[in-house]
This record gives sequence, structure tokens and C-alpha cells, in this order.
Amino acid sequence: MPARCSLLVLLGAGAGLRQGEAFGLALDHIDLTAGMITIDQQVVIVDRRPVLAPPKTSASFRDILMPVSTAVIDHCGRYGSLVLGCCAALTAAACCAATTSTVKSGSPQ
Repeated sequence: MPARCSLLVLLGAGAGLRQGEAFGLALDHIDLTAGMITIDQQVVIVDRRPVLAPPKTSASFRDILMPVSTAVIDHCGRYGSLVLGCCAALTAAACCAATTSTVKSGSPQ
């Protein structure tokens, strides 16, 4: 697996995200202070194109404890963004702004 995609495996195994949920995860759905991931979108294929869509069932909308927050911070620092799939488009500045205050405050990782 390319290192750029390694976070997908950690989010699947460590946080239990499904493939579409991991591909659709955006930085603003991650609360590093609380250590939680909010799942309210996923990537689905429509007419052979990836698009963001809500989860299929109401039970799929959920908050998940994130035991891999250190890996998320490391990934953002290494690649300048939270690049989890075809839809993620975050800048290094946005990623650093979101992670720096958490790291400095000593919040649990």
C-alpha cells in the first residue's frame, strides 16, 4: 500500500470506518480535542463518478471514538492534507491550524 493511503487502513481497522466513510472523511469531521470522528457522509459511485452522499441508514450517522488521532496528525504533517480518497481537498494550512492547538494543549492523542 502506498504510504499516502496508509491512513485508510488505520481508520478501517482502528476506528471501524467502512470504505466509503473513510474516503468521504473530511478534516472538519474530526474533533482531535474530544478524540471523535463524526460520520455523516460517505463516497458513493454514481454514473462511474465518486460523489459525497449521506449514509444509507439513520444508524450509520454516528460519532466514533478515534484511537488513531496521532496517525491523523502525522499524516497531515507528512502530506500537507488529509488525503483519504478522491474527494478530500484540504490545504496544509488548514490541517496545521486544526492540529497545532491540540498538540500544544496536551490533549490525549
